[in-house]
Amino acid sequence: MGLAANVQAMFHAMAEDEVLKNTFASYAFEYFEIASYKSLCVLARRAGDAEVERVCREIIRQEEAMAAWLGDHIEQITEEYLVVQGHGIGTPAAARTEAEARV
Repeated sequence: MGLAANVQAMFHAMAEDEVLKNTFASYAFEYFEIASYKSLCVLARRAGDAEVERVCREIIRQEEAMAAWLGDHIEQITEEYLVVQGHGIGTPAAARTEAEARV
């Protein structure tokens, strides 16, 4: 996670729902990084630097994988957050049991 994401996480640190806000911020920041590296690919290609473009494309794949992972887990993270905060009523029993086991 980059400096901007860390700073944003600090701003949310005092919030009761910091886990959720940090998850959202991380998810959004992954897409910011993807866009940045896509732009760097164009710059590298225009500068004739194939190696930099190759490295940027590899980093894009890593960032996309992390964004996908976060996107796939936001609902689970929210379920577990509710259990940890004592708001487990109405959540699937399996999610409550699994989240409680982690605490």
